[in-house]
Amino acid sequence: EIAVQLLIEDVNLINFSIPPAAKIFPDKYQNEVLYGKIYRKETLLNRNSQTLNVYVSLTNRKLNSHFLPGNYVTVNIEGEQLKDVAKIPRYVVDNENYVFTMEDGKLARRKVEVLALQGNYAIIKKASELDMKIVTTILQKPLIGMNIKSNNESIELKEELPEEDKSKQLSQTD
Repeated sequence: EIAVQLLIEDVNLINFSIPPAAKIFPDKYQNEVLYGKIYRKETLLNRNSQTLNVYVSLTNRKLNSHFLPGNYVTVNIEGEQLKDVAKIPRYVVDNENYVFTMEDGKLARRKVEVLALQGNYAIIKKASELDMKIVTTILQKPLIGMNIKSNNESIELKEELPEEDKSKQLSQTD
């Protein structure tokens, strides 16, 4: 059994009505994997870290030394399938859940609903009818309504952000 601390936001993305599946990887050997399930979760929230412990049960039948007690492992837990979402760089979302967008060549600011944070990315709910382009450049003294133009293609919410799009930027104009 492995105890896994989950943020409360992540717990809300898991359906516990049936035992959720989990993949367990050794820290250094990502090509090896064991499968397990979450069979129980604590009911008390850790107030300091805002986490909840869940317990993954697994069987190491071959007694693989990478999965013996005391070793570090990575656990991937199967969660709900999210629909109508976009994956954007986490740094473009401010602390009030706003992002800068380019609309008709002008800078705008839109509120987004952040569903989850995954490493350097934020998963946001997107409205299908919105066709907005996210500004990924950190702007110095941004003014809503100022003219901006794209040096390259910007991130569109119609597609998931590939790794190579990190270098694409928008610039300010007079």
